[in-house]
Amino acid sequence: MLDVILKMVQDNTESSVVQNKKIPNELNANVQQEIMKAISGGLSQAASSGNSQAILDLFGKGAKNQSLARNPIYKSISSNLSQILVSKFNMNKSTADSIIKSSLPAILSKFSGKVADPKDKSIDMNTVLGSLLGGKTGNTDFNDLLGNLLGGSTNQRPKKGTAKKTTTSRKKTDTPAGNPLMDVLSKFLKK
Repeated sequence: MLDVILKMVQDNTESSVVQNKKIPNELNANVQQEIMKAISGGLSQAASSGNSQAILDLFGKGAKNQSLARNPIYKSISSNLSQILVSKFNMNKSTADSIIKSSLPAILSKFSGKVADPKDKSIDMNTVLGSLLGGKTGNTDFNDLLGNLLGGSTNQRPKKGTAKKTTTSRKKTDTPAGNPLMDVLSKFLKK
């Protein structure tokens, strides 16, 4: 997952970081690394704290229907990244905020689109959430759940290393105890 995020950061920070005269060229790669770390850290923190709805909003219908700026994950990543850029690279706050404003929405939108696109095999919801939850996802096919949330057909892309399986409804008792992401996903499936 990190390599996909880093590639998107590199692709979307050409003007805001690489061509920015306020950032010395020798720091470009370091700034891009910090942006990547802030994104992956923000997503991981949201998953571990049980902020499942914001994750679903970011990757599901919410990524298209609401402004990223209203998403709590985006707000957290943006705030943390601003502090890092100011303290670690001695940027003034307006420069840091300008970099974030011009690059972070594009990166997160493209990442969300990539995750939701069943034709894109480079990364999928199973990979993202498996990484964020430390592999503790049970036997849940998150690609199928995302397909349901987006109103598309289910099981459009299999989990890596597995064959496609048919969709079955999950009972409340099938939800692993103590997994807030699974609780929210189960609620969506019942709608």
